[in-house]
Amino acid sequence: MIYEKMAAIDVCDVAVDLHTATIEQLNLKLPSPVTDWDLFSMLPKEDCARVLKLFNDPEFWRALPAVPGVHEGIEGLKRQGYKIHWVTSPWADCPNWEGIRRTWLNEQKLINDVIHDITFTSQKYRFAADMFVDDRPKHVKLWGAMNPSKPSLLFHTIFNENYPWDQRIRWAKDGIQPV
Repeated sequence: MIYEKMAAIDVCDVAVDLHTATIEQLNLKLPSPVTDWDLFSMLPKEDCARVLKLFNDPEFWRALPAVPGVHEGIEGLKRQGYKIHWVTSPWADCPNWEGIRRTWLNEQKLINDVIHDITFTSQKYRFAADMFVDDRPKHVKLWGAMNPSKPSLLFHTIFNENYPWDQRIRWAKDGIQPV
């Protein structure tokens, strides 16, 4: 297939259901309503330590579930002519985290080339694409400022629902749909 456009898409909480799995596995209690994207800012120190220990376990990352609808959504974007490039912030304290992330995407059939179709960076705003999708408001805002004529889309989760952003989406069979 020949792709006309590039979609840069985050992995955590856009493709892999990190926050939900973390909350369920550790039986965490979050404030209601959730008012901040940063999980650590909402938890007591003891729970933060438990989360960090979990995040440093390679088996935890390997077993994470996919976000509902991601497979259909990615296929829909491909049908619209988008090449998918995963752009994800690394978790440096977990042994072989990058390899595990590549393997997870491959096993989920969400990546074609585990070497060239993923970028590990904390500076996602520097990645050139025709569209950007992330659940973290900071990343969406920075990428949008660097690429004002292109869609910078906030993937809707409970962790960002109070953040004001006009271009908010979720997965749909034909790619993405506005929230």
